[in-house]
Amino acid sequence: MSTRAWQFAGGRSWPVDAQQAGDEIDRIREQNGGELRAEGMLNAARDPESILHPCFEWEDTRAAELYRKTQASNLIRSIRVLVISEDGDKEPLRAFIRVIPEHSDTAAYMPRHEVASKPNLLNQAINDAISYLRYAESRLAEFRALRKENDQIKQIRLALEQRQEELHQ
Repeated sequence: MSTRAWQFAGGRSWPVDAQQAGDEIDRIREQNGGELRAEGMLNAARDPESILHPCFEWEDTRAAELYRKTQASNLIRSIRVLVISEDGDKEPLRAFIRVIPEHSDTAAYMPRHEVASKPNLLNQAINDAISYLRYAESRLAEFRALRKENDQIKQIRLALEQRQEELHQ
């Protein structure tokens, strides 16, 4: 019987029970000297009897294609456009922003300048930024020593939410 209670992060669903998954992941960590690495968990999950086995794609052709899509997304997100300011400074900015274009139900990457010029796309980008800030807040909240920094991030998020409201007026 586990001495810890486990649950999945909000918004994620997995084909296994969170308590059983947490217990198994913790067991794998303990087996590996108290350190948990993705390859150790993956190796344990290869066993079809493992509680974690259904969490992975085991059909190699499909897994390879999914991995290539991840690589493509990583490549797109890594590209920066150099914007030259009036004083000649070059500022690298993300070239493509992930949004859901009008008349579509799936996400796509669009040029940063197009996203900035279309209110509905800009709103999506702001919502994403707010989500990232909320995530940062939740991560920092786990460490009492970082309370001041967490408060600063919260103030930035609140200012961004206020700015977003102004854009809607």
